[in-house]
Amino acid sequence: MENVPTTPIKRVRKAKEMYSPSPDKLKKSSHPKPPQKSQKNLKPLAQTPRRNAPKPHDNQSFMESLRDTDGHIYPSTEHFMEKFSQGEHLLKNSEIKVKFWKSGHEFMAGVGKFDGVHLVDTKDGLGMMVPDDLDSFDAVKKYITTTAKLPVIVSGTRTEEKMTITKLIKAFNTPKQRRTAIYNLLSLEFDSLGQGLRDAFSVPEFVHRKSMINKLKDKLSQKIQEIQTEMENGDEKEELKSKLQTQIDTLPKYQMFLLLSMEGSFTDIHVDFSATSVYYHVIKGRKVFYVAKPTEENLRIYAEYEKTPLKEREEWIGETMTAEWQRLEIKEGQTAMIPSGFVHFVFTPEDSIVIGGNYLVEEYLEQQFELTVVEEECVKINTIQRGHMLEGFWDVMFSYTLNILIPELESGEPRLIEMGRIMQKYLKEGQNLQKKWFNGDEKKEILKKLGELVLAEPTAKRARMD
Repeated sequence: MENVPTTPIKRVRKAKEMYSPSPDKLKKSSHPKPPQKSQKNLKPLAQTPRRNAPKPHDNQSFMESLRDTDGHIYPSTEHFMEKFSQGEHLLKNSEIKVKFWKSGHEFMAGVGKFDGVHLVDTKDGLGMMVPDDLDSFDAVKKYITTTAKLPVIVSGTRTEEKMTITKLIKAFNTPKQRRTAIYNLLSLEFDSLGQGLRDAFSVPEFVHRKSMINKLKDKLSQKIQEIQTEMENGDEKEELKSKLQTQIDTLPKYQMFLLLSMEGSFTDIHVDFSATSVYYHVIKGRKVFYVAKPTEENLRIYAEYEKTPLKEREEWIGETMTAEWQRLEIKEGQTAMIPSGFVHFVFTPEDSIVIGGNYLVEEYLEQQFELTVVEEECVKINTIQRGHMLEGFWDVMFSYTLNILIPELESGEPRLIEMGRIMQKYLKEGQNLQKKWFNGDEKKEILKKLGELVLAEPTAKRARMD
C-alpha cells in the first residue's frame, strides 16, 4: 500500500554498500532539504519548465536525470516529478513476472502458491463487493460521512494537512490548473467508521481466506458459541466469554482503506508494516507501482536502512536498487494482489479513488516477524513512529498460537510444526502486548504448551516410521 512522505536524502558518492533513503513514514532528517513552500497564500501550481537535457533511455540515465542542480535527489519535488514522469516507464526488471488474469474467476481457480505479483483485470469472481455508484469524488461523500478532520499528505512538501472529507472533495473538484497543492489521502481506514462504505464493501474472498486475523476472529466466535452451549452458567463462563469478545472487538483493522490521490502524488519506497500482503483495487483513475522482490539482499538493504540513524543516510534507495524495480500499472477496474515483503513505491498519474488493505498470512510468518522486529528497533531510535506499525501484532500472534496453532498441533497436524517453531522463536514471555490480551502467566503457559508440542513431534514422527 502507501504510507506518508519521505525526507529527501543528501547523495554522497561512495561504495555500493550505501544505505537507502527514508520511506514515507519517517520523520524529517537533518540532511539538506530543498526550499519549502508555505501552505499559506499558495498560488496555483505552475508547470515546471523542461530543462535542456537529453531524455533518459535506460535505468541509469533515468536515475541521473532525477538529480537536482545540487546533485541531490529529492523525491516528490517539482524537478523530481517532472523527470520521473518522463522516464518512469524505463523501470523494468525481467526477473519479476507479473501474472495477469482476465477475471477474478481465473485468479481464484489458478493462483496456486501466492509468491508473486498478480493483476486481475476485472473483479468478477473475486468475491469483492464494491458500490457501483462509487464512481466519482462527489459520490465519496455519500459513503464517508465522518466530520472528523483527516490527515492528508501534501505531496512535495512532506507535510500533512488536517481536512474534512468535504473540504478534500472540494479540492479534488477544483480544476487542475487552479489547484494550489497535490493532496494524497492514504490513512482512511473505514471499517472502524461503521455503516456507510463498510457495509457496502467486502474484501476479496482470497483475502478473507488467507488472513490470519480473519481466521482468528472466526475461531474466537466459534469458541464463544461452544462456551455458551457447553458450559454451565456462572462467573467463569461469563469471564471466558468476555475475554474472547474483547479480543474480537479489538482485533487490528487494516483491511479496508479508502485512498484518494491527486494526479502527481508520489509515495516513496517502503515495505508495508509487518510485511503484510496487499490487495489494491482502482475504482477510478490509475496507479503505478514499482516493485522489487523480497530477496534476502533487498530486504537486508531495506532493513539496514531502517536501522540507520537519519544523519547517516546518504543515497536514495531507489538508486541503490536501480535494477530491481518492475513497473506495474493498475488501471481503472483492475485489482493487484502483492505478497508479503515486496519493496515498492507508488506514482499517481491521474486523480484516483482506490480501496485496498493489508493482511497477515501464514506462508510468510517468519518474514512478518522479522520486519516487525526491525520496525520496533527503529521506534527506539525514532526513525519510525509507533503509529505506523501494525497495532496489536504480538497480541494476535499469541492468540493465534493459543486458539488455532496449539489445537491443530494437538490433533496431529505435522505440517504446522514449522509454524510452531517460528512462533516459538519469536514469541517471548516478556513481550509487551499493546492490547493486553494476556498477562505474564498466560503467555508463559502458552509458550510452555507450544514448546511441548514442537519438541514432541520428532519423537512422534519416529514412532510413526517404526
